[in-house]
Amino acid sequence: MRRGCAGNMTPAFAQGALGGGRDKSYMMAMLMWIRLGAGSGAAAVLLGAFGAHGLKTHLAAAADGATRLGWWQTGAHYHLVHSVAVLAVSLWLAALLRPMSPTSNRLGATGDDQPRRRGTLDLGVGRLRKTWAYVALAAWCLGIVIFSGTLYVMALTGWRWLGAITPVGGLLLTMGWLVLTTGVRVQRVRGSD
Repeated sequence: MRRGCAGNMTPAFAQGALGGGRDKSYMMAMLMWIRLGAGSGAAAVLLGAFGAHGLKTHLAAAADGATRLGWWQTGAHYHLVHSVAVLAVSLWLAALLRPMSPTSNRLGATGDDQPRRRGTLDLGVGRLRKTWAYVALAAWCLGIVIFSGTLYVMALTGWRWLGAITPVGGLLLTMGWLVLTTGVRVQRVRGSD
């Protein structure tokens, strides 16, 4: 690790990519998304364990205890799945950010392939605009808070009226996947017709 001007530590994998100001701010944003995904994943595991052990005994006496426990389990499941998605896309974006010549391929080997366009990430068979990935990450994070959060509160309190808000979170989770899918442009692979 190397120490920056403010005393913060820069991870070794990011050191080569932090040449200019724009690259540095992009990498710091990616580190924020990685931390958010990892922290959310840890929270999902802890909340799932609480639901399986602590909440199960607490809700055993409630008339609708089984239903409320089901809400908790659904919330924890979607929370964990989308935390992994946030972490995976963030790590993927961070790994693809490294100094590349305009004619280098995604593995860094120089060739006569088409130059990379600014703001796109080479997927080998397609390109993804970074903006689309950011929108997907934001939609997933907000969806986790609204979808899983309302299910957690419903399970703890029995407030069924929150069920009207839960689908908004589900739409955001779905939107994240659709945005990511829409952001990928399939391009003609060199040499194949």
